[in-house]
Formats: sequence, C-alpha cells, structure tokens
Amino acid sequence: MDNLPGTPYIIARDISAAQPPDAVLRRNTVKDLARYTCLLAEFCDKFDLLTRSLPPRFAPNLGKVCPELPALFFGALPFVLNHGDLCEMNLLVNSTTGNITGIVDWAEARVLPFGFSLWALENILGCMDSKGWRYYDNRRELEDLFSQIFSERASSISDLDLQLIQAARMAGLFYRYGFIVEGKDVKGVVDQADASSLAYPDAFCSADDLAPTTKC
Repeated sequence: MDNLPGTPYIIARDISAAQPPDAVLRRNTVKDLARYTCLLAEFCDKFDLLTRSLPPRFAPNLGKVCPELPALFFGALPFVLNHGDLCEMNLLVNSTTGNITGIVDWAEARVLPFGFSLWALENILGCMDSKGWRYYDNRRELEDLFSQIFSERASSISDLDLQLIQAARMAGLFYRYGFIVEGKDVKGVVDQADASSLAYPDAFCSADDLAPTTKC
C-alpha cells in the first residue's frame, strides 16, 4: 500500500485562482472522482439487491458490510487490480512444491478497493463436495500462516484499515457468490430456492461474524 504510484492531490494541485485554459490536472481528477462515485452507486445498488433478495440468515453480515461501502469506495483503502475469479481453477501451482507459478483468466478483472479478492483464500482452506463445503483439518494453521505473511508485508496497516479490509473481504465473498454473473455482467441474485446455489454463500457469508481469515 505504501508503494502505490502518485502524489497526494494536496501537493499536485495548482491553487492559483486563475487556472490556465489548457490545465488538465484538475479536470482529470474531477473525472476520475466522478467515476469512483458511480462505482460506489453501482455497489450500493448491488448490495441493496442482495439485502432484499437473500434469506434473513445473511442479514447480519450484509448489515455490517453495507455501511462500510462509502469508506471503501472513497479512498480509505487503495484501489487495486482485482482478479474477479481467483478460484482454484485459475491458480497455477507447482504440483510438487505447491508454489504459485501463475494466475490465469483475467477477463473479469476490475479496479476495486484492496481486499475484495481476499475471498480467494477460502479456496485454499477447503473444498466443495457432494455434502457441501468442508474445511481441511489444518485450516487454522493455514490461516495463521497467511496472517503471518500478510502482517510482515503490511506492517503499517492501522486498526481502521484492518476493519475496512475485513469489510472488503466479506463484500468480495458476497459479490463472488451472491450473484449470477456472466463475464462482468450481473444477471441477478442466486436462486434462493436452489440449495446448491446457496452452498457457497452459506459456507462463507451466513455466519454472524465479520472476522477475517487474516488476524494481523
């Protein structure tokens, strides 16, 4: 997060009352801010739809995520490239060591607040079978290992940042598993009458707990 490119606007801006007619800096900043505002409106609409459509058991976590959306989309966390479908099929690993060798299928990538892609960790901690989602017996060990590495690489993150990252992670889980998506187009909420459609949301989003898998 400390290595993001750019200069704080307060330093980059020209505060002269008379602006040159060809000045583009402020115009570009205004245009980008408008785009981010529209992005917030888009996600507020989507999460309002989830709140109205999903069964009541999902309400506790939705009730915690929705109030945090303005902070997430107005720059409290950096905007980064999110893969969009960082599932076990798109992670390439060395079959002997397990080290990640590549990530494929970037068709659904979007620039979103940091943390939206943290839902991907769940796919390393367990798997779905005919009986539903099950975690591996070393799940806690793997979570602790992730937390250790995350903490080492992001040691300057504040408690407020951590709270927002938790909210972004849960928002990512709802966004990934709560909608029927074709490419980048959301076609609607998953079928509440179909138990199989709710298998992943039930596994990750129904507990009254916003605690992240990271415990930095």
